[in-house]
Parts: sequence; structure tokens; C-alpha cells
Amino acid sequence: MFTNNRDKLLTPIEYLKGVGPGKGAILRKELKIDTFGDMLQIYPFRYLDRSSFTKIKDIPEGGTTVQLIGKITYSEIVGHQKGRRLVATFKDDTGGMDLVWFQGIVSVERALESHKNFIVYGKAVRFNGFWTITHPEIDAIENLDLETFPSFQPVYSSTEVLRSKWLAGRFYVKLVQQIMASVGPKDFKEMLPDEIVEKFQLCDRYLALKNIHFPENELNLQRAIYRLKFEELFLHQIGICKLKLNHKKVKGYYFEKVGNSFNTFYKNYIPFELTNDQKKVLKEIRQDTQTGRQMNRLLQGDVGSGKTMVALLCMLLAIDNDFQACLMAPTEILAMQHFTGIQELLAAMPIEIGYLSGKTKAKDRKILLSRLQSGHLKILIGTHALIEDNVSFHNLGLCIIDEQHRFGVARRAKLYAKIPYHPISW
Repeated sequence: MFTNNRDKLLTPIEYLKGVGPGKGAILRKELKIDTFGDMLQIYPFRYLDRSSFTKIKDIPEGGTTVQLIGKITYSEIVGHQKGRRLVATFKDDTGGMDLVWFQGIVSVERALESHKNFIVYGKAVRFNGFWTITHPEIDAIENLDLETFPSFQPVYSSTEVLRSKWLAGRFYVKLVQQIMASVGPKDFKEMLPDEIVEKFQLCDRYLALKNIHFPENELNLQRAIYRLKFEELFLHQIGICKLKLNHKKVKGYYFEKVGNSFNTFYKNYIPFELTNDQKKVLKEIRQDTQTGRQMNRLLQGDVGSGKTMVALLCMLLAIDNDFQACLMAPTEILAMQHFTGIQELLAAMPIEIGYLSGKTKAKDRKILLSRLQSGHLKILIGTHALIEDNVSFHNLGLCIIDEQHRFGVARRAKLYAKIPYHPISW
């Protein structure tokens, strides 16, 4: 079935015992997983501490989650229709309690018929003066090696569909156990350089995945978490470095000068003195626009910190170099606020500004798009209407996106496609 060791991790999930094509399709749809390796990349979000046992007499009065060991001495199905339930009597050497199941009654009853001695895990509550656990987890002692019984049991995120199809909880845990039992260290290619592994004393990938799913103790769990977090951050940084190297190869426009528009506004119309941080950012942007390479810059700051003023000065810089600029905002209210504010700031200057949204009337839109394409309209502000195919610029040089995280990647890319280079967002 496998041509080499690492092919095990590429095995389709249908090959797991108890899955098959039907359940495999559900797992694919709900968890976006295809292979054994994909399943191992879904980590537990918490663990059940199964390291200690409680006697029934020692259960605290307020009730709590407990793990007990004892015998089931009697069970029966009671009630009808929605009230139908399986009730079992569980005892240890200090007392007794009820175990109750409302779902999966047939399979639980079959398990109770086959065995008498069980480990029981669940939340104990008082009901009519008697301890009760509803839907406990049970393990037949005859099937367990108590010396190797896991101290930490993983709990995975799930969905309503998986739960309704009985593909969550313990069943999912057993699937992961199957995979880990079928693989070994040779199945996992080391992704980090040996010198990095040695320098930071990292465990290997196999041990990291084994202990993130089924840790033997707290120390092994923490070592696994450290290794996997380190690996994720390391690969992320490598990706950033690669992007930076590629970025240097992408040509952009030169903004050669600081011209009349920028200087006139800065000397005569800017309503407040720029902060040192604003001046620093403008200086960095000015340096970027003189490199001849694409600029991708994220401008961050609190509300009212002056990001819009920095954006406006950048647009004036673009205009001074015979380019147009645009600003796209996620809502009509925000886009109109930008348009109104910038229009007021530039009221005394001969710079044509336009506003475009989905509500712009056809007649006004036609005039605006004509002015934009001819180059007379220097600044266009609007909503996602800016990415429509019929919006064509004469010479777009600077693209600004407000709250860029509220636009999808595809939408941002459509706007970038209207300008060869120089996107800037905040």
C-alpha cells in the first residue's frame, strides 16, 4: 500500500478502521482534512486529567468531575420515547451511584453486558439525594493496561454534524490513536536544521506530535507545545524573508519629487502640527517611493492618531509626481467621512476629488468615470465600488485601503490590479 515510509501520512482518511467512504466524506467536509497527516495537524484544545481516582464517599458535596473505579452491578432501560434512558448502578468499596445515558443506549448496553469492572469518568451531581453521572465515559478494565492508561486524554474541537454522526469525542480520539500506532519517527521528515534543533533543545517532530495528542505527563506536553510553536514561528519567519527577497525584484514607480501640492498644503493648510511619529512615517514612505520598488506598508494607530492625514499627504506626493491616488473604505459611512474631510482640507487647492459607491447615480457615475480615465480627477474615494471592472484610472500611482482586514484577499487584489505597484493600507 505504501511505496515509502512517509507515504503513510498521505494515506486517505477512508483507510482508517471504522471510517470508510461515507464517514470520510463527512470528516473532509467538516474538518477540511484528506489524509492521516492532515488529521495529526488538528491538535487538542484541552486535556482531561485522568491521573487520579476518587472514591464515591469522597466526592465533594457540591459535585465535580471525577474518575472512579468499580463495578456495574445492575442496568435497565426505563421510560418511553423521549424519556427513554439506560440506568446503571455503579459501586465501589465505599458506596454506590447511578449512571444514566439518554443517547447511544444500545451500544452502551452491549458494553455493560460484556463486562462488569469499569473506570468511570464524568461530572457527579446530586439527584434526589443520590450521586448521578449523566453520559459518563466508561472503560472496561479487562481491556486496559492500568499501568499505561493515559494520564492526559485529548479533547478536540468538533461540530454539530460530527457529533450527530458519532464522529466526535472518543471515536475521534480512537482515530488519532490508530494513526499514531501505525507511524514512527521515520515517517516524519525533520523540517528544522539540525543546528537549530540542538541549539534550542527541541524534541523531534514525531515526539512532538505524539505528545501533543497523547502526552504521558505535563513535562512532555510542554516540550511538544514548545517544539510545535517554535516550528510554526520559524517557518513563518522564513516565509517573510522569502517575500522580502522577492519583493526587491518587483519594480515600482519612482516618486522623484516633493512638489507644489504637498508643499502648499503643508505650509498653508494643514490644520495641526504633525507629531514626531507622523513625520517619521512620512519620511519612511518618502524613502520607499524613491527606491523604484513596490511599497507594501501597513500603517497602524489608535483612532484619532492622524492616519488619515498621513494618507492625504501621501496622496499629494503621488499627485506631485503626475499620478492619481485612491482610498477605499469598507462602509459608505466611513468612505463619505473620508471624502467630506479631505474635500474640506483641500477646498482652497485646485485638486479634483471624486466619490464613488454602489449608490452613485448612473449619470454622476458616467461623468466621474470619464474624468477619472482622462486624468482630470486626481483622488478617488469610495467603497468596494472602486474595484468594479469599469472603474479605469488614467495613471494610478497610490492605492490606500482603510481597515484593510475587512476586505477579503480577492477584493484587495482586484484594487491592486488597477495599479501596477504601491499599495498602502492601515
